[in-house]
Amino acid sequence: MFIFGERVDGVNRIRKELHEGKKDYIGGRLKRVFDTIRSGFFGDTQIVHGILDGLQNGFDHYITCFDFYSYIDAQNVVD
Repeated sequence: MFIFGERVDGVNRIRKELHEGKKDYIGGRLKRVFDTIRSGFFGDTQIVHGILDGLQNGFDHYITCFDFYSYIDAQNVVD
């Protein structure tokens, strides 16, 4: 089992920052993922546009975008 992501105190801090308007947290690798999805590379994008826009504009309650890089690091260990 590999554990990744923020602890409770980090989650609460990040949620507070998002609530206060923080929007510069996506990072280059995840932005490229979002841009590739938006480009239509994987097919119809109408369904996911709202989700991606929300995640990039502070509506990331589960801090998925913040944990992305920690997940990648854990996955590299698994590999």
